[in-house]
Amino acid sequence: MRSKEFFSECVNKWRLDELTQIIDRFESDMAYYVKVNHVQTAQNYPNMLLFTASKSILTFREVVTLCLNGYSDGALSLTRNLYEQLITLMFLEFKENKSDFPSIIENYFIDHDICRLKALKYEAEYCFDNEEMKDKIENQLKQIKQTVNNKCSQDYWWAGKNGFKDMVDTVMNSLEEKVAGASKTIAKLHLLYKRACVSIHASSMGNSVRLGIDNSLPIIDTSPNLNGQAIPLYFAASTFRYICCKICSKLNIAYNKYDNELIALEKYYYGKCFGDLNSIKKENDRCPINQQQ
Repeated sequence: MRSKEFFSECVNKWRLDELTQIIDRFESDMAYYVKVNHVQTAQNYPNMLLFTASKSILTFREVVTLCLNGYSDGALSLTRNLYEQLITLMFLEFKENKSDFPSIIENYFIDHDICRLKALKYEAEYCFDNEEMKDKIENQLKQIKQTVNNKCSQDYWWAGKNGFKDMVDTVMNSLEEKVAGASKTIAKLHLLYKRACVSIHASSMGNSVRLGIDNSLPIIDTSPNLNGQAIPLYFAASTFRYICCKICSKLNIAYNKYDNELIALEKYYYGKCFGDLNSIKKENDRCPINQQQ
């Protein structure tokens, strides 16, 4: 069991109180927006943004909780979801003024029903051996698939993409078309995404490499630690900043306070990842924290 001193050192070293306050304020802004605008649940872009905000808030709180308890690999694994939210928001930003944008949003919500029915079909077939129920659900699935021309075999079918990599490539290419070199911002974050995949997957590397631990030592260390939180917190702060700014911008909510505070924390975590920022200024200039979204 960890001591009060352990938690106190984690909070101070990784500035977790500051992160928690930012998350709380963002949640309050979202709640105020819903209340003032009398938002009703609907299958539209604003609702999609609000659900994205709520999931991102929850995920970031889970990341902070794991970092507080010394489990940095678990925190990094969760941060994958924030990055996936970021890519989706950026993709929709590029598509917003295109003719197919309404159908993309419609298909995004249709995917909810498809995922639910696929799970129910599996349950009926393999858990309950209920052929009648399975056939009924399968017919419902066929009806929905016909409305979208059976284009729902991939996870990101609703975006017209073959998978998450296809989504990332589209975002990177779109950025590059606007500003030369801008895709490097996403490339650097995607590298952290790949590192997060190492932490979450049951593989030789995933089972043996841990953040904040000297992996060269011939021991298996399962203890929580104070030293591995920099990468997940940098990754989480970077992706959450974009999520905050993009959602606030679309909902006409002031976002400068999130932008400035999260940039300061990004710089802090970046320094913890790679050393004193003053001694690596050239590298810092190329870092995603200094790129304009």
